[in-house]
Amino acid sequence: MKVLLVDDQAYSFTPLEERLSALGYELVRRIDASEGLKEALALHKAGELRLVILDIIMKAGPMISDWTGGRESGVVLAEQLRKEGVPVPIVFFTVVSDDQLKSRAMCIANSRYIGKIPAQSIADIVARTLQRSQ
Repeated sequence: MKVLLVDDQAYSFTPLEERLSALGYELVRRIDASEGLKEALALHKAGELRLVILDIIMKAGPMISDWTGGRESGVVLAEQLRKEGVPVPIVFFTVVSDDQLKSRAMCIANSRYIGKIPAQSIADIVARTLQRSQ
């Protein structure tokens, strides 16, 4: 089973990878929303996708409309996943402080929002989310 992380920032996710590995999951990383969409759909089709972790502000890439300049590309990606019938939990991991954008993200079914916090804290939240969704 796999957890997909889509974020265009170089950030160490070693504690998250270690925690997921201990739980039997593999962390797959992509750096823009289009690559994330393509990977999520492929993993979902293969029955391997368990959870998606998204930044809200990142590069859109060619499959996601870039009219927002990347400002909402993570939300657009999440909305597209739901339109494509991908029901897995989504965790938004971002520094965005825009209440309207946070609200839009939280309206997406089976999602939660966390600020960019230390990777160990993210690992704890992701582990709890995975355990609750089993």
